[in-house]
Amino acid sequence: MADLYGATITYAHINESGQLVLLLSNDTVITCGNVVGPVGATGPQGVPGPRGAAGKDGTEIFVRPGPPDPAVGQPNDIWISSASWTLWVKSGMGWGAGMDLMPGANNLDAATRRFNGGGSGGGRFFGMGAPSAGISGGGGGTGTLQPILQNDQPLPANAWTPVAFDPDGDAMIVDLWAASPNGTVFIEVAASKGLAADTGYSVVYEIQIGTNPPNLTFRASVSGANQLQLEVNSDTALTTLRGRQMLI
Repeated sequence: MADLYGATITYAHINESGQLVLLLSNDTVITCGNVVGPVGATGPQGVPGPRGAAGKDGTEIFVRPGPPDPAVGQPNDIWISSASWTLWVKSGMGWGAGMDLMPGANNLDAATRRFNGGGSGGGRFFGMGAPSAGISGGGGGTGTLQPILQNDQPLPANAWTPVAFDPDGDAMIVDLWAASPNGTVFIEVAASKGLAADTGYSVVYEIQIGTNPPNLTFRASVSGANQLQLEVNSDTALTTLRGRQMLI
């Protein structure tokens, strides 16, 4: 076979590397590259290799009501208390110090999850864990505190009941803590004469505690003597209603 230059292939060979080598009549040697043949049959499975090193343990998260059990968990595991919402991380020395997932902010009492403060000078939020009859202040005037009208008393269900009265001011802030057989609720209500002509109130902050707290609704009215009154209605009979009002 001749090419354009008159040379012919005098010898063809596939070497041990699988390459096609041609020898031309003019003594030129051409390496044509690897020759690709059909895929061969699959050989037998090789001998298994040595076992690899153990992987790093993953992080496990425990959610329990109480503090962490020293016998449970590995380093870097996490324990969360569903009762106090505190988080712990375990190290080689054991469970470290707990970190509060609901830290105190401003006048929030982190231990009880209730707003603290008040006193004779007033304040926006007040602790609701005890009857409010012992609050200093009272009477009329801006910024003074006094117990609500139904303080520490039970209330029937589905009945509008007056809870706060402002004889000489035009606005009030009322903090209420209501307990029913099913749960408890804390709510703060702001009422003013300006709002009374419309909805009569506005809820500005609310914390619900328990699995089935009572549902409280409110309305405000202004009497003929231009006095502001706030009433509450509960869908559930209340065993206790406590509260404090601040006249503005």
